[in-house]
Amino acid sequence: MERAEEKKAEIVVERRKKAKRAIKKVFRVKGKKRKVTPKKRQVGVKRLLGAFGVVGGAGTQAGPGRPKGTYKYSMPIHEYKKLQSRKKALYSEYQREQIMKLRRRGVSPEQIQQLQLRRTMEEGLPPPTRRLQDEPEQMVD
Repeated sequence: MERAEEKKAEIVVERRKKAKRAIKKVFRVKGKKRKVTPKKRQVGVKRLLGAFGVVGGAGTQAGPGRPKGTYKYSMPIHEYKKLQSRKKALYSEYQREQIMKLRRRGVSPEQIQQLQLRRTMEEGLPPPTRRLQDEPEQMVD
């Protein structure tokens, strides 16, 4: 009985060694040692063996892309950009509502601009730049 268990253990060890050799296979190409890229089956074997702890580090290997902790944002970039555009749209909608409230109270557009400029100065933000489309064209004589 013990002999059968020892034989099974030897077979398992032998299979592990063969699997490791298959994974670490090295060919001589033009006189240089170079690792050959593993075939799909070998990659699957490596992952499976890594999951069982036979080959070190193969089970926890990440997929393509950057390592997890090095991303700039806490979410994928396309989701982050969507979120930012939604925030921007909501803020511009809020500003429009504030301007409409002031207009209903009878405040002139110049006074509204001065209020906005004063608020940005108080918040410590840079003053808004004027866009060309906002300014009326001026004729130079």
